[in-house]
Amino acid sequence: LLGAVVMALERRPSLAGFLLAMAVLVKVAAVLPAVAVIAWLVARQGWRPGARAAFVAAGTTVVGYALAGGTAVLGPLQDASAYRSKASLWSFPVSWTERQLFGVGASAVAHALSVAAVGVVVVIAAVVVAARLGDVDPAVAAGAAGMIYLLGAAYVLPWYAGWTIPVLALAWRSRLALLAAAQAAVYAVIYVDRPGDPSAVLHHLVGTVATHVVPVGEAVALIALVVVSARRIRPMLGGAARALPAHVEALA
Repeated sequence: LLGAVVMALERRPSLAGFLLAMAVLVKVAAVLPAVAVIAWLVARQGWRPGARAAFVAAGTTVVGYALAGGTAVLGPLQDASAYRSKASLWSFPVSWTERQLFGVGASAVAHALSVAAVGVVVVIAAVVVAARLGDVDPAVAAGAAGMIYLLGAAYVLPWYAGWTIPVLALAWRSRLALLAAAQAAVYAVIYVDRPGDPSAVLHHLVGTVATHVVPVGEAVALIALVVVSARRIRPMLGGAARALPAHVEALA
């Protein structure tokens, strides 16, 4: 992802698309930042570079999946679709729904909420990325797309922060980079909660923070990102609407 962002800045869309495909073939969640980079290319450099990057990225990804076994490669993704991590925003809703409404072991419920999580992540990522398409580089747009996944997905582990931190290091002064660093630090603490310390009290405290406090923080961060992004988008839409009559008149 970092290489793709740099290549996009260097106006080498084909190589950017290839590197985006490599990221997707490593982890399918990279689709979100890949789309963000391609959208930035279209917005900043024109539809031809964007289309070239998209074509190379899509073609390379299809070839990679075909070489790896075709549709059989999607099997592990389907098996893992009901997974949820302890600090996920969706962990408590799934557990409560299973326990109170359908009974423990209702895998269909877990799967449905996992699908809902994907939908929420995609919608929020679209809003946040749209607000960043006017930036001078695609680092924040790409990093934001990955960050939305870390905050809103059903299954997130500490080392997933490695998807976003190298990219956001290009925009280290941004608030999003600070949020990414905070998320990585919190997840590192709650997953390695007592190295060399057998205290059950500390373990219980960290576990409670992981399951009850961190998800609330994730929800607050997602809401804040949507609000800030909507405020950035509104003037852009207003400007486009005001410019439309003059544009139509010029065409006439």
